Amino acid sequence: MRMHELLAVTAAVLFPVSADAAVQVLTVTGHINYIGAVQRGQPASAPSELIALGDTYTLTARFDPAVAQPDQVGVPDPTTSIYDLPGATILFRAGSYSTTLSAGLNLRSWAQFFNDTVSGSRVVDGQVFGFHNFYVGSSKEFPFSIGQGTIFEAISAQAFDYTGTARVNILISDIQPYSKFGSKGISYSLRNYDTGYFAEVHGNVTDISLASVPEPATWTLMIMGFGAIAAATRQRRAKLRVTEKRLTA
Repeated sequence: MRMHELLAVTAAVLFPVSADAAVQVLTVTGHINYIGAVQRGQPASAPSELIALGDTYTLTARFDPAVAQPDQVGVPDPTTSIYDLPGATILFRAGSYSTTLSAGLNLRSWAQFFNDTVSGSRVVDGQVFGFHNFYVGSSKEFPFSIGQGTIFEAISAQAFDYTGTARVNILISDIQPYSKFGSKGISYSLRNYDTGYFAEVHGNVTDISLASVPEPATWTLMIMGFGAIAAATRQRRAKLRVTEKRLTA
């Protein structure tokens, strides 16, 4: 077998990596542009403690589309889909507050996709990634003073487009570039179910990206592939040296 044929075979066998097999890393940055609060349905003074208007934020979420599970509640809508994202890890920083949502037992991570979904007099395409957790009797520090009780913390990144061209289906295997969406934003919310206090934070988007990162197993295969190619190269060179010696003898 010739060298270039060997390389092609090695690559085909040891590099079976598709976009679906890669872990996705979602990164969103921007500034906080709204903070509001209600308590038991009545307007409350807007909090401004660890997160304040104008603060910068960063949301980083890591998830694997290959393990996503469809999650349709009730009668499925053919223009929208929801997926659970098990094993996701999330880091959110805003102002002087930071939180990770991978440690709690009640973490839920999900993705929702819209394709030509009717919204009023318009149709919308969309991609939404959301993450939330429950804390009961936790000593965790939250960005606002909301008292003790059952605490619900949620973060989501939304992207919508009203031209009907951003998406052509509702499959998680077909995540679209964010450049296709005209409206983008993030929201952070904090609710105390015992006191009825609810705070909501919105942020604009300066930059948003979704990048594929090979999993550790993929890196291992790649290293094995390079090793196999190097070994084949050394073997071929050794054969050439033996042939040269015989020709010159």
